[in-house]
Amino acid sequence: MWDPRKLRSLQSDQLPRAHYVGLSRHCCFKFNPLKHCSHMPYFLQRCFELEKMRATLLLLYPLYVLSQLGTDAAVLDALQNLFHLAGGPMWKNNTGWIDRGTDSCRYFGVACRDSYISSLSLTNNNLSGTLDGSWTSSFANLTSLDVSLNHLGGRLSDGLSALSSLSHLNVSYNQFYRAIPNLTQNYNLTLLDAGGNELNGSLDGLLTLLPSSIQSLILTSNAIGGSVSSQILRLSNIQTIDLSQNQLSGSVIDLSTLLHLRVLKLSYNAIYNLGPIYNESLTSLHLDWNRLRVPLSTFTHYGNLQTLHVSNCGLTGSMDGLQQLTSLVSLDVSLNRLSGYLPNFSGVPGLTYLNVSETYVKGSLDSLSSNSNLLTLDAFRCSLTGSLLPLQNSSLIQHLDLGHNLMKGTLPDFLGNLTSLVYISLSYNNFQGPILSSLLQHLDLSGNLLSGSLPLLWGRSLQHIGCKTNQLTGTLPEDLFDIGPQLRQVIIGSNSFSGEISSNFSKLSGLQFIDLVSRFKFLENSDVSTDKQFLYRSHNLFSGEIPTFLCNYPQFDHLDISVNNVESVIPPCLGSVASLTYLDMSYNYINGSIPNTFSQLTQISYLNLGSNFLQGDIQCLMSLPLLQVLDVSYNGLSGSLTDEIANLLLINALIFTSNRFTGELPQALSAIPTLQTLKIAYNGFTGAAPGYSPYLLEIYAANNSFEYIPKDAYDTMYSVITIDMSYNQLTGPLPDAKGLYNVQYISMRSNQLSGYGLAYWSTGFLYTTYLDLSASDNALNGLLPTVIASLIGLNYLNISHNQFSGGINFILPNPVLSQLDLSHNYFTGRLPTAFPPQLRVFSANGNLLSGSIDPSLADCSLIETIDLSNNYLSGRIPPEFGRLSRLSSLNLTSNLLTGAIPREVGALRSLSVLDLSNNQLEGEVPAILSDPNVVDLHENFFVGSLDWLSNIGTSLSDNMFSGQVPISTVNLKLVHLNVSRNQLEGTMMNLGSAKLLSTVDISHNRFQGQISSLPLTIEQIIMNDNQLQFADDLIVSPNVYCDLSGNNFQCPIPSSVRLNCQHPATRAT
Repeated sequence: MWDPRKLRSLQSDQLPRAHYVGLSRHCCFKFNPLKHCSHMPYFLQRCFELEKMRATLLLLYPLYVLSQLGTDAAVLDALQNLFHLAGGPMWKNNTGWIDRGTDSCRYFGVACRDSYISSLSLTNNNLSGTLDGSWTSSFANLTSLDVSLNHLGGRLSDGLSALSSLSHLNVSYNQFYRAIPNLTQNYNLTLLDAGGNELNGSLDGLLTLLPSSIQSLILTSNAIGGSVSSQILRLSNIQTIDLSQNQLSGSVIDLSTLLHLRVLKLSYNAIYNLGPIYNESLTSLHLDWNRLRVPLSTFTHYGNLQTLHVSNCGLTGSMDGLQQLTSLVSLDVSLNRLSGYLPNFSGVPGLTYLNVSETYVKGSLDSLSSNSNLLTLDAFRCSLTGSLLPLQNSSLIQHLDLGHNLMKGTLPDFLGNLTSLVYISLSYNNFQGPILSSLLQHLDLSGNLLSGSLPLLWGRSLQHIGCKTNQLTGTLPEDLFDIGPQLRQVIIGSNSFSGEISSNFSKLSGLQFIDLVSRFKFLENSDVSTDKQFLYRSHNLFSGEIPTFLCNYPQFDHLDISVNNVESVIPPCLGSVASLTYLDMSYNYINGSIPNTFSQLTQISYLNLGSNFLQGDIQCLMSLPLLQVLDVSYNGLSGSLTDEIANLLLINALIFTSNRFTGELPQALSAIPTLQTLKIAYNGFTGAAPGYSPYLLEIYAANNSFEYIPKDAYDTMYSVITIDMSYNQLTGPLPDAKGLYNVQYISMRSNQLSGYGLAYWSTGFLYTTYLDLSASDNALNGLLPTVIASLIGLNYLNISHNQFSGGINFILPNPVLSQLDLSHNYFTGRLPTAFPPQLRVFSANGNLLSGSIDPSLADCSLIETIDLSNNYLSGRIPPEFGRLSRLSSLNLTSNLLTGAIPREVGALRSLSVLDLSNNQLEGEVPAILSDPNVVDLHENFFVGSLDWLSNIGTSLSDNMFSGQVPISTVNLKLVHLNVSRNQLEGTMMNLGSAKLLSTVDISHNRFQGQISSLPLTIEQIIMNDNQLQFADDLIVSPNVYCDLSGNNFQCPIPSSVRLNCQHPATRAT
């Protein structure tokens, strides 16, 4: 028991405050005056002093408590300050704040504990504005502050450092920028979440502003740079690090000393090297979308991992070893180029998420037959084989994507019993058989070999149906239209469904996307006829009219009925579907005009009406503010373009190819900043050619009637890559090319351009890294400019069919030049003495070149075509040509070449065309080893036999050959055979194996015996003036030209020969 006599030795200022209260109570309730009378005067005086102090404390204590509960003026003012700084009147919930209540513990988001405000939680409450430090000084006991998921901005205030008791700070997903404040004095801070902002600076600088007490650091989705260096080791208690989606690069240091680290997220950065990061505490590792380029086996010894996500990290190797991570729950190795097979995960029973998509791993689903807890399996674009049967025990699976594999078999019945399955994609495999009914939400079976009709019964949960590119037939079942409003997408194109587009589609009131495109769809640049009868080869397509029920979907945003047999006008009511963003009706038989109501499609971004029979103008489409792609190609539309085209504020591509548009292009066209593609070929546009746009990337304006290119039209076309102005009526000189910095393809062929401007024009391309240049079929003249040799990016040059003159015997060192066509000009002198090393095609035919062929041409090891015909070249054919292993066509006809054909040329294995006709060559023809299609040696001085003929196609007329032709011609690739007017003899060669033969001429020789059978492809049979005797095997069709005159045939002559030969055979007497 406390002895009041001890008070004598104590001073009041030496007593703790709590003891004063206790002492006062003891004096008043424990003191006995009779017992302590000897000390009465002093003690009473001291007791009265303490009693007075106790009364004072009892008076002040409630005020202290009230102040800590936030009812004092300072705290209320601080809360109101915060309220107005953060846009309080617009908060979703501002209960208590808006009316300045006196009990702040009842404010929305405020939590009190004991005698003070402990927490502010205003997450996702529409806060806006900034947070300065003017309110923080009144909350020294605040332990948790959460203002995440709002619209706050500016810099995070230094006033946060005044919250000395703060342990949890969450400011994530706002718009705070720059760095965080200095929080090193916030010794109690264990969690900082500032993800989803605009913080920047280096990671090292940011880490120096944090206290070592941090256990969870979440800075995802910012712009923080630098690398993960030793500064992070200061946070010795760290358990969670999330630095994903920043701008980190370089290496990650050794983190294995952070013994408490459990979760590490560094995804979506540019990290390229990893130090040791594993310790036994680490259970979750996210490194997706970095540049690690390490073997996947790096992670196979991380034994306690439950989550491993390393998608798109440039990983190599196989997945073998991952099955040793027996604690795995979630594994993502997608988007890496892996090898080997899918490992057997039977020893990983807790695996619920597995993503191996686009890894190209092999194997089958047998490796997962024991993983009955799988919820998600994504193996899109791998090389898996086998069937779906191993999944029959995966009753919990919800998401299954096996698209783009090599799997096969029929769809098993158990798929319909997987009640948890909501998403399935088996697209682009080899599954066969019918489609099963299901209770799915997402069904994608596109790109298989499924046949039959669609199921009669469908589940009512479906939101997406994808069955395109199969072999499905029949009409659409009625139950499909009863699925309900939740069905959003129907993608069943490229099948063989028949019938009209059913009006029952109107029952599917929630539809947003329809794809009914047919099996055959042709691209704009494909080499097919524009005749609609040819384009639509597919049968059993949707036909009839465009149904008006399509106008009844206010939420409809995607409609694709392209490549069908729809024959009708476009219903005007379609323009009232204001929600349409994508409309494709191309490749049909739609006629009439474009409805004026299309001007109401204010949300449309993609509109394709190409390859139909539309007429009229397109004026109603000139006021669509969101339109990005407009394709009306291959129709019969007419009229001219006006400055109203500038109303297409977002237009990216205008495709008007093959219509009847006329007039000059409006000036406003070049001022549209979003326009990158302009395709107006095959129209009747006149006047100035398009130009002056710094935004355009592609101009296809061939086959119009443009008359000139203004001299400065290309001065500001810094972005353009392709310019095709061929087949117009352009006159004058070539335009100035000084602004074409990025051009890669430019064609001015088949115009009327003239002058000496090629040299000046070429200087504009001196620094172009890749260039295809064609100015053929014009009237350009002058010398070939030597600046051509300086165009380091020149890949293709065609200036044929002009009036250039002078010599070309200078060196062409262009490092990437692969095709050079100088033909049909007036070039004189000798050939160049050095050629581009990458040359594949060289043509200089139809000039006045003379001298010998320089052997340096054989240094072009990649060359495939040489055409030097119709010149005055002399001398021998260089035997060095035998080194040209890729040479497929050699044309030296109509020159003055002498000597024999080098044996090295005959030994070329790739040669398919050899034309040496009309020269002065002599001697025997060497063995031809390549089995070419054409050999033309006529009008030379060759001698000897034709023993080498058995494997080649040939035209050998007007030579001096003699001797017997070989009987067997196995594997002939002949199309035309002409050995006429020689001295050939013996029996006729066997042409039965020449399956492509259309013309045979062996006239004016000495052939005897039997005419061999000829292929059905034959169109001309010319065998007159020989000594042939029998035609028993010959069949002549009525449409074949036949001349067998001048022979002595024995009986009987086949009836088809007698009836169908225009010059019939002569029967021997």
